[in-house]
Amino acid sequence: MNFVPGLQGTRLATRVLIIVQNLPVPFDRRVWLQCQALISDGYQVAVVCAKGNGDPAYEVINTVELYKYRPYAPGGSKLSFVTEYAYSFLATAWLTLKARRSGRFGVIQACNPPDIFWLIALALRALDGTRVSRCVHIVDEIDGGRHDLRLAFHLGPDVQAELTGSDAFLSWPGASAPGRARLELSRQLRWSLHRGETDPILGWFSRGLGRRAPAFPLIGRGRSAPHTAFATRIHLLDRRPGHVLAVESARTDIPAVPSGST
Repeated sequence: MNFVPGLQGTRLATRVLIIVQNLPVPFDRRVWLQCQALISDGYQVAVVCAKGNGDPAYEVINTVELYKYRPYAPGGSKLSFVTEYAYSFLATAWLTLKARRSGRFGVIQACNPPDIFWLIALALRALDGTRVSRCVHIVDEIDGGRHDLRLAFHLGPDVQAELTGSDAFLSWPGASAPGRARLELSRQLRWSLHRGETDPILGWFSRGLGRRAPAFPLIGRGRSAPHTAFATRIHLLDRRPGHVLAVESARTDIPAVPSGST
């Protein structure tokens, strides 16, 4: 699970800072699952976020350090909106410095809007050489009993795809901004790649009524257990071969459906 870019081989000494402005942690379950994934892979994790009702200013839960500030209660004016941003930024910057006293950070990740925390990232990069991780984080959990399910990633017609086991390699060379990516798909499922199939109909993209073009979907099939979360890690690759820029994503965006459904 070495999905933090450029830090393979140094996991046990790596601290990760996660900044969240919208929701407290662990109430924000998406971020909390991400914290747990990092901890299980040997990283040290600190989170800076707003307090929830009754939350202390500092606590440690499952080895995750939580630094929390009192949330700002905005009014309805434009000035209040700007004040909220400024307050959140200053509170986050102060707690980041406080968290840094326990050790330097190897990676900083800012979750959710507003996009104002890049200044903190620049400061840590200058001080510690901290890497900045862009993150797309989507988590769906399946509650209840056990279900047959199908998980699908539908790709656009300009995306080329190759599948090897549970790893998919994507490229979009003809786009205005060409790029490549690697998807580490959940090993809990059996994955297959399709394109332009008619029996059953699978692997098509439509830009309008009566218009279609072949496209790749990645289909994973398996069986879920209660409270199942399937993790997919998306690595955006630089144009230089093998160089990982960023992105970790935990994703289960297709609900459970009966086996054989399309």
